[in-house]
Amino acid sequence: MKKTNRLHHSMEKVVIFFSLCALLSSSIIAQEQDQGDLLATMPDELSNVGTGVPISYEPYELAKFTKDMNRYSAAQPPKGSFNKHGELEFLGENVFGIHWFVEVEGSVWHFVTAGYPQKSPILMVHGFPESWWGFHDQMVELAKDYYVISVDQLGYGQSDKSLKQDLTHQGVAKSLVNLMDKIVVYKFDMVSHDRGSCIADNMMEVPGANKRVTNWIRMQQSFNEPHGLPRPSHENLADPKNYKDGTMITATYNSAWVSMQFSPDHMDRLYKEFGTEGIAEAVAQTYDTSFDIELDYRKKNLIQYMTMPILFLQATEDPAQREEEYARSPDFVKDGYVKFVEANHFSATEAAEEVSIAIRDFIEGKRPPKLIVD
Repeated sequence: MKKTNRLHHSMEKVVIFFSLCALLSSSIIAQEQDQGDLLATMPDELSNVGTGVPISYEPYELAKFTKDMNRYSAAQPPKGSFNKHGELEFLGENVFGIHWFVEVEGSVWHFVTAGYPQKSPILMVHGFPESWWGFHDQMVELAKDYYVISVDQLGYGQSDKSLKQDLTHQGVAKSLVNLMDKIVVYKFDMVSHDRGSCIADNMMEVPGANKRVTNWIRMQQSFNEPHGLPRPSHENLADPKNYKDGTMITATYNSAWVSMQFSPDHMDRLYKEFGTEGIAEAVAQTYDTSFDIELDYRKKNLIQYMTMPILFLQATEDPAQREEEYARSPDFVKDGYVKFVEANHFSATEAAEEVSIAIRDFIEGKRPPKLIVD
């Protein structure tokens, strides 16, 4: 009888232990759900969200919204926008992004977040002719451990395209720093691509901004040497007529800067993101400079502020950005490294997994070996 009682009490302890574990687990799950439906199993009714062009936006019957609508103060989406503040979009592998529209000193920024806001933030700044969506593969991979913030540059995508705002690199860079203030993100890692790297370069000159960047992964933009040949023409890029009816997307993605055939869904999304109202005039206005002017300004004014660890993450197949042009780039900054991935200019898509791993490794302190240059 005593043996039976001891067994009974032991079983009670086991039951209590597992009950406590279940309660703790439920509490953790509840806390995560309260943080905004950010990582969740995709409901059946959302199976079409985030894959290609959604069925309909007006009205968008399938649209779902985060429970955390008050995380950021909502601004009126710019004319022609097709998402709404707080709208959930399935990105892949049970990861949802959330669309936000936030006003900063008269300019409305559109950006998408993935992951929990309590985690370490990563700011992503896209290039040309792209949008926040150019990093969606990296968002899926990194959202499990980081709070990823992928913006539409001013003039692009669903961000403000008013020609009254300052659309120079310096103006957009200052506004982006102010956006990070507005959403209370003071320290962050940063990933930039192509013309987004020009914006990131100019962020360095905004007082105190360079001290806020913990690590920087800088992709596909000339740095210490002149932009290689062939060079895209700033004159053509400054002409709004070249952006009408998807002309720029068609020309770019059927050029020497692309080495693979993207899926029809992917191309549909590119046309949609780069076809919003006012984008032709706004993006054209950002090309009031030249590669040589940018190089000179970078070397004279910006490089001195690049004190954080920087990874120059370049693609091997880009016809105008050759490996030898970046071999010495780390020598121009305090703590620089270079790594090459086998892809063409749009490496975040062409080599999505490899780029994601390179970003994660660098943020987590894993440095590639220094190149030995003759």
